[in-house]
Amino acid sequence: MPGPEAEGEPACRRSSGQVPTLKHRRDFLLLARGVRRHARAFSLQVGPAEEAIGRIGYTLTRKVGTAVERNRIRRRLRAAVGAVVGLNPMAFDAVLIGRREGLHEPFDTLCSALAKELASASRRLPATPVDAPGV
Repeated sequence: MPGPEAEGEPACRRSSGQVPTLKHRRDFLLLARGVRRHARAFSLQVGPAEEAIGRIGYTLTRKVGTAVERNRIRRRLRAAVGAVVGLNPMAFDAVLIGRREGLHEPFDTLCSALAKELASASRRLPATPVDAPGV
């Protein structure tokens, strides 16, 4: 399976390091209550950002495949995020839940689906954070 590098996308690898990642379980659980969007290769959960720049997290279950397959899907999702988000920081936090179809999805299709779902989810975000006290 040719990766994004074989399709002429080496720049997205470099830019994907600029997107901060979610590292704590509480952040993943908080986003599970947010806006959900689904695509063929992934599911997306989006919520308001806790910091100035939005962060992104990646998760895959064991049902998706072996460790090698899960890591390959995760690498493809990171490359797609780098290609889509690039130098424009997100204004929200997001979690990408990889699916097995992400292993064989053409990279251009993966990037366009991600861009579409990120735009759709950002329009559906509430103006206030989910756990903010009422004013």
